[in-house]
Amino acid sequence: MHLDPDAFKTFFEVLIPFNKHLGLQLDSYDQAKAEVVSKLELKPEFVGNPIQSIPHGGLLSFMIDATSSATAILSLDDLSFS
Repeated sequence: MHLDPDAFKTFFEVLIPFNKHLGLQLDSYDQAKAEVVSKLELKPEFVGNPIQSIPHGGLLSFMIDATSSATAILSLDDLSFS
């Protein structure tokens, strides 16, 4: 089933409250390859190591979780978001 790009972007960025709260964005996706690329601006409050400006591990875990979940959605037969 073909996925509407705008609907998928809205689902990922707006309808999932935690993604919206942290500002996680859908950079790109390829439904045929089941690939999703997300991005997130590194804000000062996201830093876990202030000496090296490295993101907090929990933030990285969140990004992996959200992005891999979106990737799994691409393999579903019913892709209606309503």
